[in-house]
Amino acid sequence: MPDSRSQEISRLASEVEILKCKLRNLPSRSKIDQLTGPLSPEELISFHALTDLVDIETLQGLLDHFHEATGLTAALLTPEGDLLAFSGKPARLCMKLIRGSDTGLQRCRAMLEKARAERKSCFGPCHAGMFDGAVPIIVQGTIKGFLAIGQILTAAPDKEKALAYAEELGIPGGEYWEALQEIAVVDAHHILSGAKLLEFVGNQIANQAATTIILQQEIRTRKQTQKKLEDANSLLSAVLNAIPGYLNILDRDMNILNVNDNMLDATGFSGARDKVIGHKCHQVLHGTDTPCPQCLVPQVMETRTPMSRETIPTDS
Repeated sequence: MPDSRSQEISRLASEVEILKCKLRNLPSRSKIDQLTGPLSPEELISFHALTDLVDIETLQGLLDHFHEATGLTAALLTPEGDLLAFSGKPARLCMKLIRGSDTGLQRCRAMLEKARAERKSCFGPCHAGMFDGAVPIIVQGTIKGFLAIGQILTAAPDKEKALAYAEELGIPGGEYWEALQEIAVVDAHHILSGAKLLEFVGNQIANQAATTIILQQEIRTRKQTQKKLEDANSLLSAVLNAIPGYLNILDRDMNILNVNDNMLDATGFSGARDKVIGHKCHQVLHGTDTPCPQCLVPQVMETRTPMSRETIPTDS
């Protein structure tokens, strides 16, 4: 019979696989659809907050699935350490008492600052003796936020040490000890497994944010290309319209690619360019299903040699 620790690790491994599937299937919604102006890669990184790249509902969903899989409390923070999303039950000891002390709040940021400085995940005991951890979310070299785990114990607390620390922080000892008793004691192996899973979640968030940036860069490039094509078409149309005769441009399949206004006016399509462009020349101009027998275009396409012919129209 496997021992309880092996059973717990096996259960967690199974839940991790379920969580991975849920993460991959989360909707990839973001504010990218609202972004219209082109931005350089540097502007995209500096301008956007994490919630501009991955929407808050998706981020909250990631934390909720993490909490469902591990039972551990987790938080998503801005690069400055402000709360964006939270999953689990906030500990009164941490959120009200310790963080209510200036010294306690400053010390609570120690793990976050370590992760920032080292640019990697950091885990270990916090100043109050609980487990603490921070995972930086790095998008294209820039820290856009942190995932934090904590507010749990790996062993039963020592009352004498707890009361001494409460006094150091200026917190009433009785209230501190009572709140400390509410903190869950969790097996260290389970916590470390959860910490590794939190790193996976952080990578998923960073990857999705990076994908959003890549998409925005592609959109920017396409808009620039489209603008160049529109400018080129405008110039070509101006040149065609400056020619006094009738002119159209065809592809190898006799489709009309462009036409000047004189041709449109002469054939009864004035102001109806969309009814001409993309249609067969012989269908539009002569109402036939096949090219005109006397048409030189097929010969020019075949020989790649310019040809000309003068036709004198008759009344018939």
